[in-house]
Amino acid sequence: DLSAIGPDKTKERWQKHWDSALTDEDIHFLVHEAKCTSIRLPIGYFTLGPAFCQGTPFEAAADVYVSAWTSVCNLVRRVNEAGIGVLLDLHALPGGANQDMHSGTDSGKAELWEHWNTGRQNREMAKKVVLQVVSEAANMKGIVGVQIVNEAAAGAHKLHEWYDDVLREIQDIDSTMPIYVSDAWDLDGSLRWVESRRNRSGNPIVVDTHKDRKSVV
Repeated sequence: DLSAIGPDKTKERWQKHWDSALTDEDIHFLVHEAKCTSIRLPIGYFTLGPAFCQGTPFEAAADVYVSAWTSVCNLVRRVNEAGIGVLLDLHALPGGANQDMHSGTDSGKAELWEHWNTGRQNREMAKKVVLQVVSEAANMKGIVGVQIVNEAAAGAHKLHEWYDDVLREIQDIDSTMPIYVSDAWDLDGSLRWVESRRNRSGNPIVVDTHKDRKSVV
């Protein structure tokens, strides 16, 4: 429980974690052994710093993230210098895009997609987060795309409407940036949505679908 050691020590531990998450030896392996050309880097809205923690469960720990985005930029620079591109993946959005902890909350809820005011507010905040990441990414070397949500919950309310809303504003920032979206466990539905956008101008869209392995007895 890092909260028990105080904010300064907590910040120090997280900084050490960010700085050591991918070592020079790891990068050497990725380039020379794995023949890797790109990696997906999961981030959260809190990674953008204290201003984006306000009004969220991370507000009390906002100071921990003062240098989080700088750490992201440093990692992107290091792997880019080695010839590896980075997909910035928004794993954690306000309220949570799914019920799992990797969505940035342990509430067990996907409040990003709620029907009422909480959901609308979370989606508006999430849009601001995405636009900030795209704005930053547009000026960074080595970015191969931005994933605006990871593993959206099945049946996510207003999913494609939110995508359309966000994409309208993304194209004003950088219309060439590839944008990755979650299929929310409905690949056919997301492909139909992409097809419906065929005659619109805007960013290239990549649909991310996950196929979980099933145990064979």
